[in-house]
Amino acid sequence: MPVNPADKAGLVWIKYFKRQRHPIDLKETISNAEMRSILQYLQNHAADSERPVAAAIPK
Repeated sequence: MPVNPADKAGLVWIKYFKRQRHPIDLKETISNAEMRSILQYLQNHAADSERPVAAAIPK
C-alpha cells in the first residue's frame, strides 16, 4: 500500500519505523542514509508540518 506522508505526525513517523511497524524488513533493502532521507521527507510533509502533502510513495 502506498505511503501518504500526511497520514501521520512527524514524531509518529519516527516511532513507526523505530518500532518496526512496517510490514517488511527494511534493513535488508534500505541503507541507513536512505532511511534518514525517507524519514526527513515524511517529517517535512507530515500532517503536523507546515507543508503537508498527500503524495503517494509506491512500494
